Amino acid sequence: MPWNFDEKKIDAIFSQIDQCHKPGAAVGIAIDGRPIYRKRFGLANMELPVVLSPSIRVRIYSMT
Repeated sequence: MPWNFDEKKIDAIFSQIDQCHKPGAAVGIAIDGRPIYRKRFGLANMELPVVLSPSIRVRIYSMT
């Protein structure tokens, strides 16, 4: 790989929301069109609560 990618550093950025009581985030990173990182953190639904998973569909707002 021509790039230096440290998965642990990305995990550390999102560790604060990777708890079972905070709103979640889905993170995907691709380099040269090839996905190299896909993870989810936190909750998909605060009311139920439902943990965010790869199979849950979410709306993409202006934060993309």
